[in-house]
Amino acid sequence: MNKYSIKDPSQNLIKEIIESLKMVQGYGSLEIYVQDHMVTQITVRNIKKTSTKVSRGNKWHG
Repeated sequence: MNKYSIKDPSQNLIKEIIESLKMVQGYGSLEIYVQDHMVTQITVRNIKKTSTKVSRGNKWHG
């Protein structure tokens, strides 16, 4: 397990963030968890978008 300080970000931390961003498939987010000035976790979330087309007679535009 690597130790990544946010006070002095290493090249390895930056590489991990870039690789994590590449894992986002179209829509999503990246969460970086920090505890005591250290990155403890990087979470990648991929989002599946639903259709935004409105069916006839339906007033919902979600």
